[in-house]
Amino acid sequence: MNTNDTPVVSTPYDHDSHLERNRAGRFLFFVATVLVVVGVPTWLGIELGNALDFFGATYIFGTIGFNAGVYVMIRLFPKYWVSVPQTMAFVTTNMLSPEGGNPNIPYGPGGHFAFPWEQREESGNITLDTLTVRFTIPVPTKTAQVTVHGSLQFKFGLQNIVRVVELDASAIQDGFIDMVNEFISEKVSEMNAEQARSHIKELRKDISEHFMETVKVEEELLRKFNAIIEGVQISNIELPADVQTTRDSIEEARAVGESLWRVMGFSSKKKFETARSEGKISQADINRATEQYLAMSKNATLSISRIDATGVENANLGAGVLAGLVGSKKS
Repeated sequence: MNTNDTPVVSTPYDHDSHLERNRAGRFLFFVATVLVVVGVPTWLGIELGNALDFFGATYIFGTIGFNAGVYVMIRLFPKYWVSVPQTMAFVTTNMLSPEGGNPNIPYGPGGHFAFPWEQREESGNITLDTLTVRFTIPVPTKTAQVTVHGSLQFKFGLQNIVRVVELDASAIQDGFIDMVNEFISEKVSEMNAEQARSHIKELRKDISEHFMETVKVEEELLRKFNAIIEGVQISNIELPADVQTTRDSIEEARAVGESLWRVMGFSSKKKFETARSEGKISQADINRATEQYLAMSKNATLSISRIDATGVENANLGAGVLAGLVGSKKS
């Protein structure tokens, strides 16, 4: 008994019965072939035995004819049978297909009778497993171009699997990326780079709903690529290099401001602020401690050139540290 409030959803399995194919015609043709290939040699053997007219001749030559027919049929059997693994589909080409008809014949998982004139190529093997397309897309915003990293998971629908053999793998991948690019560009075009990055959670939710819950989009993907989307993720949005450098510098300044009192040997930030307000430590002391912090974090050497920080003594700690960072020589 299910005690969970979430309803149990049955997963539709890929089954050969979903495909249209003349199964009866293929089976009957196989039976007719067996009757001819096995029956004719057996009959000829019996006739030869009767003609020779000695004891057991009919049985002996009839058996030889039967065995010869069975041997030939065993050798021919692979031409009349298609075996498809459980997570695959297979598409053959009917070499005698009438004009105007689709020569591609689909087969689902399992074993199936086939016509011997169906051509079989390695390219006809198509996986039904979930596939992943990873993308890195440059997207313009109001202020700068950001780079969006993510992935899209999909599988091919069995019912129209013949559509896949008509498509190039790169065309499918490029098609997906173009659709993702169009959606994300529309979403972030009115944002600046920082806003786009801060809205990554909303973008993840929106893109998932767009590709997996919008009927129109689902139908378009099936029509174009015979693809069923199973997941779309945005893993990261990168800012331009210069914007990221500035952001890192600000974060670094904040980190220095939060940890400097430890470097200077104070047991708490409050005691550090008290000593600074009482004039017990100077800006020069703070500058030296900043150099030590940056050297320990491997973000600078101790030979740092600094801008004139005159006038920042009365500013807050973050401003003083930032003044030191602006003139820092990065290693």
